[in-house]
Amino acid sequence: MGKSVLELDNPQKYNDFYKTVASKMCSFYQDLKDIKIEIARKMLEYDKRTDLDGWISGKDLERYTEETVKKQPSGALKDLGIKRIHYRQFQYPFSKEIYSEAESIKFIFASGISFFRHCSSQIRLALENGAVVRVILASPGSQFVSEVREMQRYNGNIDNDIDSEIQQVKSTLDLLKKETKKGQIYYGNFNTQFRANIMIIDDKIGYFTIVLPPKLSFESTSFDLIEGDLLKDCNLHFDTLFKILSDKGQVTQL
Repeated sequence: MGKSVLELDNPQKYNDFYKTVASKMCSFYQDLKDIKIEIARKMLEYDKRTDLDGWISGKDLERYTEETVKKQPSGALKDLGIKRIHYRQFQYPFSKEIYSEAESIKFIFASGISFFRHCSSQIRLALENGAVVRVILASPGSQFVSEVREMQRYNGNIDNDIDSEIQQVKSTLDLLKKETKKGQIYYGNFNTQFRANIMIIDDKIGYFTIVLPPKLSFESTSFDLIEGDLLKDCNLHFDTLFKILSDKGQVTQL
C-alpha cells in the first residue's frame, strides 16, 4: 500500500487522533482473521456483562425520551386500553360534562356506597339527559357478602355492614328516579359473579377497579379505560351478567 495510506500532511493531528482513539475501547489487528477473532471474543465478553442497557435504533429514540414515557403508557397498556392507573387513590371518575351527555351507564359494585354518596348528582345529570342506567350490586344476605365480611374481620379491617350499604344505595336510586322522572334505571343483584368494580359510559370509556377482599375498593388499583381489549372484556362481562339476571327475572326497572 505504501505511503498512500500514511498521514504525511498533518502528522500532529494524526498523532492526536491516534492517542484519542487508543485511549478508548479498541483492539489492534494484523489481518482479517484477527478482526474476526477479536469480534467473537468481545461478543462473548459483552454477553456476560449485566451493566449494559442495550441498543435502540435511532429512529425509535423519540419513543424512549423521558418526556414521552411520562405522557404515554407502555405499548402493552395502550393495547389493553388503559389510559391511567390509580394505585390506592380512588378517584370519582368522569367529568360532569361526560355524565350530562351520557346515554348509557353501567355499574357493578359490591355495594357502591362510597360512589353513590359522592356522585349521585352526576347520575342525576345523566338521567335528566335521558340516560339508561344499569346497576348490579351484590345480593343482600348472600354467601358472597358473608364471605367478604368474614375476610374483612379476619384481616382486621372495618367490618362494613354491606347488606345495609346495598339497601342505602337502592334507596338512593329510587330517590333519583323519583326526583328526575327522566331516563331509566334498571337494578339487579348478583350472587357470586363479582370480579371487580366496573363503571362504563356509552360503552366507550370505563373505570375498572380490581377488588380482592379483604382489601376495600379505595385501597385497590384502578384503571381509566378507553377503547381497547380490557374495556371490551368489561362490557362483555357486564352485558352477559345483566342478560342472565334479566332472564331470571332478577332485574327490575325503578
